[in-house]
Amino acid sequence: MHVLRDVDSVVRLLVAKDISKLFRSYRREQTAYDHWLSTVRACLEVERALGSEVLLRIRHNDLVAEPEKCLRGCLELLGEDWDEAYLRPFDGMSTELAPAAPATTSEAAVAGPAGSATGDGRVKPTRFRAEAEALSRRLLAEDPSDRPPDAELADRLGERIVRLAGRGVPADGRSPATRVCQVMEAILPAEAHALVVSRGGDDLLRVEGRTAVLFQQRPDGSYLGYHPRDSAEAIDRLEALRASGAQYLVVPRTAF
Repeated sequence: MHVLRDVDSVVRLLVAKDISKLFRSYRREQTAYDHWLSTVRACLEVERALGSEVLLRIRHNDLVAEPEKCLRGCLELLGEDWDEAYLRPFDGMSTELAPAAPATTSEAAVAGPAGSATGDGRVKPTRFRAEAEALSRRLLAEDPSDRPPDAELADRLGERIVRLAGRGVPADGRSPATRVCQVMEAILPAEAHALVVSRGGDDLLRVEGRTAVLFQQRPDGSYLGYHPRDSAEAIDRLEALRASGAQYLVVPRTAF
């Protein structure tokens, strides 16, 4: 399901102060327009490959204004039954929360996020803006509900996915986690106690004849949720765990 939102609303959100603090790369409108373009183009490629019987495009405005109608369409595509509980996340929403229709070029020059203001009050054009606005207007106006699949494109996308998925798997077919565990088994002495730098999960902890635990761990051994904030915190944690019996520190390539 491809939820399509007009480019002006997306750019306004991405460059807003409260958002840009989290996503610093979006402080410039140029980056925000480029993000919208690349994301929507990828979704359109999948739409063309799979067709409307597999992939459903939903306008964000319609989802907010008529959530039941949109959700029923999603459930119909999935072959699932309707339940009133599905509307609970939309309680309190109204059409006023839906983004306004895309502004015209002249309107955006006055009030939109299309560029940075110059000394004489004019707005400096932003790269990607015209292309993004034109695509946004076209997509919001068209009806993609009767689109046949493109088998040839679907095959190309499938091959691309296989190639991308295979980048992390060596030629011998072993996953990176399996290789790390095998290295630990080959290098660490029997019954060794090792700390592993990882973002959680137990794939890197399945070591035969040795004890492997997370470096950043809660008292129960589960992932703490974050890496050390600085060197001092990392060293303090390392010393504390060494005092409790840890002997080795394992840093997989993914944690370099």
